[in-house]
Amino acid sequence: MQKFPSEILTRIPLYTMQRFLVLLSLILLLCGCIQQGEEGPTTTTTLPSILCNDTDMGKNYNAKGTTTSYNESNILMEKTDYCLNTDQLIEAFCDKENYLETEVVSCRKLGKMCLDGACVNITATTTTTTTTTTTTTTTTILGECVTGGCGNVSIIYGCAWGYDESGKNFTYVKKVTVIPYCADPGTPQAKCKTRERVSIEDRCESYEVCVEGMLECQPR
Repeated sequence: MQKFPSEILTRIPLYTMQRFLVLLSLILLLCGCIQQGEEGPTTTTTLPSILCNDTDMGKNYNAKGTTTSYNESNILMEKTDYCLNTDQLIEAFCDKENYLETEVVSCRKLGKMCLDGACVNITATTTTTTTTTTTTTTTTILGECVTGGCGNVSIIYGCAWGYDESGKNFTYVKKVTVIPYCADPGTPQAKCKTRERVSIEDRCESYEVCVEGMLECQPR
């Protein structure tokens, strides 16, 4: 770096030197701002707090409950315990991380039957006959159900594939309405059965995706 002779520096007016120092300070300040700007903004993503609620207080197979929480995709879900048939119970509960989970339970292994979202005791009737000399008690098992004793109608939302008129496939949300009824009520052959009605609830566009349990297609 070339040095100025001392006699030249002494000839520079004082106000000129002051203006030079101010200009130099501004240049250094701008360089500092540009350097800070190159780092870019910091973005923080906050996920929703995971809170889980189960009205039947966990894995309670003897009571029907509803569980509300986020699933592993951070989508708010609600699931009510229901019967697949007279044996299998779909039990919803909160896992150790407070996510919504379900499991299949066999009520028959508990000596019970599945009815209206819970494992209950099998229905039986007792008939007592009394005469002048003896009393006879006879217990008859009247199957697994009576009329109106197979639970309520339940609705399940799932995903499926379909084809339009041009032959192009698409994804849609299907609504499955499960209607329970008692077949052969009042007899030893009585069993709870179900009928299903399936309909298209929502058709997903190219920018949407179907999520199990959701009523509508969700953005990708």
